[in-house]
Amino acid sequence: MANTIRITKMDQIKIIKIKTNAQNLHGWIALSITDMPVGHIFMNEDIGEKLKFQDAWVHDEYRMKGVYTALFTARWEWVQKEYPGWTAYAWCKDSSKPLYSKNGFQEGEICTYMEKKVPTVV
Repeated sequence: MANTIRITKMDQIKIIKIKTNAQNLHGWIALSITDMPVGHIFMNEDIGEKLKFQDAWVHDEYRMKGVYTALFTARWEWVQKEYPGWTAYAWCKDSSKPLYSKNGFQEGEICTYMEKKVPTVV
């Protein structure tokens, strides 16, 4: 499959669909005018005709400028063409929930991040 390029409404940002070495993983990269990566977004084909939306990142200097929305839109448009009838889902931060809701996603279960430092064994 050829890479797709989408120029966003923002000046000089392009979105490219990339192939990955991982099976069933699809990605999109946002590039600046100098081809510096300024964002990415991925999705994975899951069992049961499900698509897991995952791993989004936007460079600090490009946040709140529409990069994430452009990446989300490029991925969503591609998914609608390639996976009709499948179910897409994501574990997202509160800051991403409005975009998902705007695109018709419904809130499922809540997940809480927890961590613990692994003790050093002497």
